[in-house]
Amino acid sequence: MIGKVFELIEKKSQENNFFIDYNIELIANLYFEGDKTRLAEFFYNNINSLETIEKVDVLLENNFPLLFLFKLLSKRMTEASGIVDLIKLSSDKKLQDLVSEIPKEHWNVFDDFYLKNKESFRNFFLSELKILNLEEEIIKKKLFSTNKTNIASEFGVDIKTLNKWLNILFNDRFKGVRKIYYDDYIEIFKALFLAKGEKLDFSKNINIYRKRLSKGLKHRKKDIVKYTNEGSSLDVSTLLKIQKEELSKNNYYLFTDVFPYSITKLLVEELGDEMEF
Repeated sequence: MIGKVFELIEKKSQENNFFIDYNIELIANLYFEGDKTRLAEFFYNNINSLETIEKVDVLLENNFPLLFLFKLLSKRMTEASGIVDLIKLSSDKKLQDLVSEIPKEHWNVFDDFYLKNKESFRNFFLSELKILNLEEEIIKKKLFSTNKTNIASEFGVDIKTLNKWLNILFNDRFKGVRKIYYDDYIEIFKALFLAKGEKLDFSKNINIYRKRLSKGLKHRKKDIVKYTNEGSSLDVSTLLKIQKEELSKNNYYLFTDVFPYSITKLLVEELGDEMEF
């Protein structure tokens, strides 16, 4: 789903002069004070470094790190299938190292370049996707779609378990639905991944999301025992029996043995404890 736009970028960058022209201009502005002649001389002198994709990557990383960052980020984004992959990207050591190496003045040059050309980029993509005159909701449907198989895979469960989650959280709303579009996907993700009342905010909460991912996206009743009985001398079997009795009237607890974070947190709180993630 996420990668569709970046697949288009990759495809068009290989076949369309639009990207070639803008890449040349950007490289010249970033590294040669706008002098395209010096840029041409550089590539002429390094012609042997352009023979393979691997050599080109080395050339970019060593000489044009900001462009290499965008190339690598585009590749990672193309491979991303959902929000979980985007959260994982924020911990990508290679990307972090590249960002730290790029001087502030290069970011400023890029910002100016983008502001100058953003309308051209926008019109190009809308034209290529044949959505110049379409409404926002139709554009979202054209660009972003997924299905239950992908969402189940994202959360590490099977379709049967995902359908149980969707049923308990959304009733029959997604029963029989094959293709899930942007807004519904976001709503499903938030319903499974966030606590009640929590907003999806990457800029403020990315470290929380990373920690949450590290704990897993599905939680079993044994996990709830662990979250609520730290330091207990009782064995797991006994604690599970106690837990079952205390939550015997909770519909969330009864409908399955595997829970998303959102429901797990509610169950832990009903047992009088707090989750630290």
